[in-house]
This record gives sequence, structure tokens and C-alpha cells, in this order.
Amino acid sequence: MLGDEGAPFRDASLCLLYGTPWFSEFREHFGYLVLVLQELEQEIKSTVGYMKQACEKNQIPEYFEQDPKDAPFEVLIRMFSSQLDQSAGSCDLINKLHEARKYRNRLAHCFLDAKALEYHISAGGRKKTIDNLKRRTEYVIALVMVIHRIGRAYATDIGLTDEVIHRASAFNREQLGLDDDGYMEYVLGCDPFSPDDAQVSKD
Repeated sequence: MLGDEGAPFRDASLCLLYGTPWFSEFREHFGYLVLVLQELEQEIKSTVGYMKQACEKNQIPEYFEQDPKDAPFEVLIRMFSSQLDQSAGSCDLINKLHEARKYRNRLAHCFLDAKALEYHISAGGRKKTIDNLKRRTEYVIALVMVIHRIGRAYATDIGLTDEVIHRASAFNREQLGLDDDGYMEYVLGCDPFSPDDAQVSKD
């Protein structure tokens, strides 16, 4: 509309638009989904790391094509898959992980291209986009929980039991000079038992 010379001004105005109250709910759900997808990758990274250590501890000759700490998302899923059985449930889980990975890539590279943005900023499109972000977030959180449970089993096998994690948490609280309630407030950024904070969260 403004030509090449006006493009920077057009882009700047869109950046300002993203910061308006009109986009607040959009930003909230978009940002939350990005964080949840990142958590999924980190959870798989930890779980594959536990798997590798468990194999080494139990002297099981398993092949991990890359150090989990340095592996990209796709390789992490592939290594995770190699440690599962080939049941229908396992294959379905792996397919869902790849679907989440591909969606994260689209979110990063295509979600705000010109055609998508035109849809997102329309009244009907905005509502559908927000609803879709909510559904996707719930979907990915469920995957995170499944991977976490698998990871905890392997972590326990190498000695990272619930008791060990409890002691580590207690040590962190002690280092910060906080009791249980104070530590929760420190982590969450608010007092979850405060009526004022509860009202803010509800609003």
C-alpha cells in the first residue's frame, strides 16, 4: 500500500498494533503456547538424557545418535522413539510429538505472514485464532505430562527419586531463606493464597 519506501513504517505500525489492548488476549495465548511448546522440547531432552544414563548404568548397549543436551527437537523425538516399543500407543505418541514439533515451526515462521495476519486481525478470525491457541495449549500440556511421567520412571532408575528431588528443593528454599509459602510466592511471582492476587488471577 505504501510501496517499498513505506514498508518500514507499515511494519512499525503493526508492531505498535500488537502492543494494544485489542491484541492482549492474542498475545497471552500465543506467548503461553510458545512457552508450553518449549517446555515439551525440554521435557523430551531431559527424558532422553535419563534414558541414556539408565542404559549406561544397566550396561545396556543402546545407540543414541547425539548427545541429548545438543540434539535438536526432531532428533530428540527420534531418540526417544527408539527406546519405546512399537505398539500402536507408542507410535501414536510419537506422531503427536512430531505434529507438535511441526506446529511449533509453523508458529515461528508462518503464523504472522501476510495472509495469516490478515485472517488473525479480522474480527471472526481473531476469535477462532485465540480458540485454536487455547486448544493447542491444552493438547501440548497433555503431551508434556505424558513425557514427564516416562522421564520420572527413568530418572528414578538412575537414582533421581522423589526423595532426592525433595531434598534438592528444600536446599533451594534454604539458600533463598524462604519457607514453603514464601518459596511458592517467589516462584509464581504472587501469593496464591492472597485474596487480592486470587482476584487478579480470576480477572
